[in-house]
Amino acid sequence: QFIADTMKSDISVKVEQRIGKRDAPYGVSLEDVAAGGHVIHSTNASGDWVTANADWTDFVIHAGDINGFSAMELTMIAVYTHLARYRQTLLLHASIVEYRGEALAFVGPSGIGKTTQAQLWKEYMGARILNGDKAFVRKESAGVWGYGSPWGGSSPYAVNDGAPLKAIIV
Repeated sequence: QFIADTMKSDISVKVEQRIGKRDAPYGVSLEDVAAGGHVIHSTNASGDWVTANADWTDFVIHAGDINGFSAMELTMIAVYTHLARYRQTLLLHASIVEYRGEALAFVGPSGIGKTTQAQLWKEYMGARILNGDKAFVRKESAGVWGYGSPWGGSSPYAVNDGAPLKAIIV
């Protein structure tokens, strides 16, 4: 419903078979280009990237495997993250757990142990893992809340639930 409420109806998405890989930082990153557009990179196995115009209404998916899931996932993350700002929502590269009715987010670069920390909280404290890689933080009328996202990254955790945010731990 979030995307349906905020997305323009005139968005166009095109998929192109790409040749070669683009140099990009590890993980998923966004860069603004001088012409007012955007480039979203992914250094997953297929090395896909997406280009979008300045107002995010025209997308081109540059995919190594045009039938692959990673290009679709990359596009959805980019669109959802962009539209989230209209709902006072921010995507964090974080694992997030719910413990005693409150959310704790563990942020940091890839490989630092965010998912491991969440698993330790689950094992030793009985916490519930909402997401192991991408969490949303949203300003609500009742305070700031943390949510799992549909994208677990390399972790298997992607729960559609949230709780009041108690802490962001770096």
